[in-house]
Amino acid sequence: MKKRILFFIATLDGGGAERLLLDLVNHMDADKFDVTVQTFYDIGIYRNQLSSNIQYKTIVSLKNNSLRKLKGGILWTCIPPEYVYNKYIKDEYDYQVAFLEGIATKFIACSDINSYLIAWVHSGLYSNFWTKNAYRTFKAQQKAYQNFKEIVCVSKNAKEEFVQRFGNYNSLCVKYNFIDRETILSKANEKTDDMPKKYRFRIVTIGRLVPQKGFGRLLAVMKNLIKDGVDCELWIFGKGKCQKKLQKYILNNSLSDYVKLWGFYENPYKYMKQCDLFVCSSISEGYSLVIAEAMVLGLPVLSTYCSGPDELLDYGRYGLLVENSEKGLYEGIKTLYNSPEKLKFYARSSQERVEFFDMNMRIKEIEALFVQEEDK
Repeated sequence: MKKRILFFIATLDGGGAERLLLDLVNHMDADKFDVTVQTFYDIGIYRNQLSSNIQYKTIVSLKNNSLRKLKGGILWTCIPPEYVYNKYIKDEYDYQVAFLEGIATKFIACSDINSYLIAWVHSGLYSNFWTKNAYRTFKAQQKAYQNFKEIVCVSKNAKEEFVQRFGNYNSLCVKYNFIDRETILSKANEKTDDMPKKYRFRIVTIGRLVPQKGFGRLLAVMKNLIKDGVDCELWIFGKGKCQKKLQKYILNNSLSDYVKLWGFYENPYKYMKQCDLFVCSSISEGYSLVIAEAMVLGLPVLSTYCSGPDELLDYGRYGLLVENSEKGLYEGIKTLYNSPEKLKFYARSSQERVEFFDMNMRIKEIEALFVQEEDK
């Protein structure tokens, strides 16, 4: 008999956790697992990329953006989560997975059927406690996690921060993220008709345009680098609530010739491979998939020292880790700009690290979670 698994997530929009979920369910053994993906909001670029054998369900499917936000807001802030679960989610599954902190964890924790409940933690919840707005109180969130038989953290640091925030749970484990190397390399070789000519040292970064990613301070770093004679440019791929603020800073500081906000691209890899350096400027992270993707493309990586990237880069062995500050980013970028040999060293290091993200190995580790409780 196939194991029936529900993966629940807020949306299938273009974030790292959403992309990971897409790759995971599309590559799980269809002979062993009957998989359903359910979203809270029926939005996201990845909805149409689910394999035909994956069942898809949603809760809030209104097309009008304002009405969708209104209904969704009422359901997850005003209505008891037990009611939402019993009305919209409840079904017969062997396993139910809350694949992201916040809304997904809040609702799946309310299951009262005989399912094995698993929660995924993608962020450092001590340094970036972004989920607090999904719950009425801290104790409510702490209690929700107590209902899960397993809590999967995407890095050791994410696990340590979870313990700092909520206390130690016997059910905590670490399952590293993976990437689809072959697909990334294939997409990187696609033709690009809108590629600007390269005149300068080109830096690239990817992520949601939110404060956590530190793009505001990265723009300030760019301003100072250019002022100090560093001939460089910055490409940022992603979308989010800070876009207008970032664009305003670019215009007000005469950076339009040096910084380009590309928006969200389904295939950024063909642009990334034309760059000289990947930078992660995050204030906090859980596990940065985009760093791993940059390494697959052979890009040298510079990252702020924070949960996730430090572990992923083996504390500086496979990429340059800098102080988590504007000063750290400035000095790190300038160092690599002025040292072609160091840049080549970290490019080679990226290639050496690729096996760590092996998709087949990581998916087998994840599939091993879905074993009947009595067999564990």
